[in-house]
Amino acid sequence: MKGTIISFIGTDGAGKSTIIAELKKKLESGPSTKVKTVYFGWRPFLPTTKLLSFILKKKNYQIADKMNSNSSKEHRFSLFQEIMLGYYYIEYLSRYIFQLRLSSSKSITLVDRYFYDMYAHYRYAEQSRILPTLLKIMPKPYLTFFLTVDIQTAKERKPEMDLELLQEHYHRYQKLSKLIDAKIVKTDQQLEQSVDEILNIIKEKNNSPLTS
Repeated sequence: MKGTIISFIGTDGAGKSTIIAELKKKLESGPSTKVKTVYFGWRPFLPTTKLLSFILKKKNYQIADKMNSNSSKEHRFSLFQEIMLGYYYIEYLSRYIFQLRLSSSKSITLVDRYFYDMYAHYRYAEQSRILPTLLKIMPKPYLTFFLTVDIQTAKERKPEMDLELLQEHYHRYQKLSKLIDAKIVKTDQQLEQSVDEILNIIKEKNNSPLTS
């Protein structure tokens, strides 16, 4: 399984970091298994992105706030938001090439978040014309797990998060999981159970005659 990339998506409070840490221990207990973890949430990578982020921060302008404004709930086309999603794709693809693919050829890489999370975290995503195509052409991980948890439990784990926002994210993650054929794993059970379930899915995938 060297060179394998496995991504984990889900709302804040779903237990991604905890699951990934425990899964890493389990996988590394195998013979000659090297496992690395990568956080793949939003972090400016390209020089142009870093420069734009710096300029916008100085002007106190938040693109994320604009893409999550109440007007984004309306089914209205926005050229600005389509362009931003296209640029985000370029940014994430660059990170994929340099931070995941080129540096992960000799290890299993467990990825906390992925480009897919864009769909869940931005209100405009559901009516975007370009994003469904971008989701399809983004390099696909070996497996993607959607870690799901009861919203109240997520809120207890992340009390700083707004409950309504968590519910919005969860709703879009459910839609997203169908679009990308993610494997759904509940994390409001015992940690050991969730990790064993993930390990079994990986094993089944690895032993499948359809696996490339």
